[in-house]
Amino acid sequence: MMNKKFFILIFTLLIHNNITASMISDEIIAIVNDNIILTSDITRALKLMKYNNFAFDQKLQTKQTPYTNLIDQLIMNELIIQMAHNLNITIDDSYLNKIIDDIAIQHHLTTEQLYRYLSKNHINYNTYKSQIRKEIIISEIRNHEIQQRIYIFPDEINKLTKKIATYVQNNAIFKLNYIEIMLPKNIDQKYKNKAKIIATNLVNTINKGANITDIITNYNEKNIKHNNTNNKILITNNTIKGKLKNLPTTIAKKIIEINQGNTIGPINFDNGFYILKINNVYIDNQKFFGTEIYTKQIFLKNSLVKNDQQTYILLKNIAQKIKNKEIDFNIAIKQISKYYNLEKQNEEINTNNIEDFDPEIRIALMSLKQDEISEPIHTHYGWHLIKILDIHQVMNITSIQKNYAHNLLYYNKFIKEMQNWFQELRSHAYIKVLKNNINNNNA
Repeated sequence: MMNKKFFILIFTLLIHNNITASMISDEIIAIVNDNIILTSDITRALKLMKYNNFAFDQKLQTKQTPYTNLIDQLIMNELIIQMAHNLNITIDDSYLNKIIDDIAIQHHLTTEQLYRYLSKNHINYNTYKSQIRKEIIISEIRNHEIQQRIYIFPDEINKLTKKIATYVQNNAIFKLNYIEIMLPKNIDQKYKNKAKIIATNLVNTINKGANITDIITNYNEKNIKHNNTNNKILITNNTIKGKLKNLPTTIAKKIIEINQGNTIGPINFDNGFYILKINNVYIDNQKFFGTEIYTKQIFLKNSLVKNDQQTYILLKNIAQKIKNKEIDFNIAIKQISKYYNLEKQNEEINTNNIEDFDPEIRIALMSLKQDEISEPIHTHYGWHLIKILDIHQVMNITSIQKNYAHNLLYYNKFIKEMQNWFQELRSHAYIKVLKNNINNNNA
């Protein structure tokens, strides 16, 4: 998904095109294959930096540093645009207009108000639109090329998760509902049993996505309406927010223990039961959540009898029949298990965090929706055909830690692979930087 923050930056940068060619004396700063970079490109880029960073002048130690960095960045942008041109990659107007509409919405403006804002700041709308189109292409190609190079394995995530566990637990801020199903003291077993049934049903209802406040309000109002004085069970709901160390010890302990889903309970205590529902988790002011995926799969180990091509065609044909509704996925599992004398593990529903999958499977699953079936996926274990039964966003501490670890690994690998890719692009291009012109314009 395109990072919208990237385009917000373009908006806030204010692309001033009022510096025309007649107002400045352009010189060639760099040659990139068949194209050139001019001093006017550098001037505009410097203005953009100043608009985007109020502390720019304070941080600027020398003029040579930003010039050098900017030239490198403009060279890379030019190489990527040339790559897009050679591959005939374009951005159609409907998609471009949608992005511009999104930019306006994120700044609480209508698209018409955005146009007026651009005009007021002497920004030519067509130039602005052209720049947005260019930045989209650069971002799309860069992300596509680099993502193909990034592999994050479960073992890496698990190792880093252990290292960051203390940090996450100390810094994560939890926002949750604390629900009590309360009973008077010295109540008989009949009401205790009834309270447990109510608590269990409440957990099941919450897990289906029902609104907690509505459920509890309706329950209590129903008892009052029917003047049900014999029903001594009262349900209350409170919102709690804080770090684990600031929460009651019993609640903090339960949050740490949970490893699936968002709901904890029902938990028995002296005067009834309580339920915890985790709503949001923030780390370093950023909202985090894990992704749990419920799947079924047809799995065939690497075989000496069938080669990879034969196994791929077999699973591809099965997938096509399932998509055409000629056969049900569960029936396909039973048939192939019987034919290959496989264990019944193929028939089980598996629940995993998205980070628990090997990279080949993770990448495939992230592009699927509920009830969709993957293409045949090959790993070092064998071949997989996977159906997604359900997808949940979860806020338990285990999922959060794995998601946090995955993001750290991804960021570090993205930076490294981006540098490698940039070097590869430069090595296959003709690039000449005219240093004399840089010095003349930078004096």
